[in-house]
Amino acid sequence: MPKEKTYDKAQVVDTVINLFQKKGYNGTSMQDIVETTKLGRSSIYNSFDSKQGLFEEVLKSYGARYNKLITKAIDCSSNAFEAIHNIFGVHINVIVNDKTHSGCLWVNTKAELWNTDKYMTEVLKKSQKDFLNLFVNLVELGQKEKTINSNSNAESYALYLITAIHGLRLTGKSHQNRKELEELTSLSLKCLE
Repeated sequence: MPKEKTYDKAQVVDTVINLFQKKGYNGTSMQDIVETTKLGRSSIYNSFDSKQGLFEEVLKSYGARYNKLITKAIDCSSNAFEAIHNIFGVHINVIVNDKTHSGCLWVNTKAELWNTDKYMTEVLKKSQKDFLNLFVNLVELGQKEKTINSNSNAESYALYLITAIHGLRLTGKSHQNRKELEELTSLSLKCLE
């Protein structure tokens, strides 16, 4: 008779987020996962099928955390421009509080796995498309509200904003001065005014 699970899958995922964030997908071994979770390999394989299966759950959990923060930032905004500014603020807060300087799991994963792992590339593309659509919708709303200029189309501005956030997250790995990151954000958002 198989042993009954005595651990929470969600807790396992939370336990290894920082591991993958620091070491990357390829740099994280099954032994690292075993040591971090204090579970046997068979338990990990029974619950997640593979390291990749566990990593997918890690990305989902990490994304869900960010979605909550971003939704809250948008909800407390009075207009679309302010919502975009507040989304950048979410990233600044995470950067400043990242004591390990490990950066953004999504940005790190994109740099590591884009075009090297076909399946993960598709997962990353979907995530980027969702983030792009969020910004397209906010820019379109801002252009209707007249809080964002119409010098460029919403898709171009949205792609620019994603690029700016990725750059901010990479810069934040080595540079965590809040005031300077806020100045970079102001410069990045100047083109929308």
